[in-house]
Amino acid sequence: MKYQIIGKNIPVTDAISSTIKKKMSKMDKFFLINDEVECRAVISVHGQTQKIEITIFLPMVPLRAEVENEDLYAAIDLAVDKLVGQMHKLKTRMDRNSGRESFARNV
Repeated sequence: MKYQIIGKNIPVTDAISSTIKKKMSKMDKFFLINDEVECRAVISVHGQTQKIEITIFLPMVPLRAEVENEDLYAAIDLAVDKLVGQMHKLKTRMDRNSGRESFARNV
């Protein structure tokens, strides 16, 4: 997976970057070819709250999660959990409706 991590009003440290990449590794099981999938994470600070927007660009539909929390690392966890749920939903829908190969085999 190709990562693009952007910080608005906050510097992107190695710890933040490695945490995002580590948490996003949960998504690797859904893709056979990880090099073709792009992931963009935008981190911003609004007063006391920190916001993360993660977008995964897929050929058919982009997946997007946006979470605000006082703790950035908790926000990252929640955003990744949302994306995993969206991917499960998309994969289940494609498997059920198409009757063809699994979504992971098509990507």
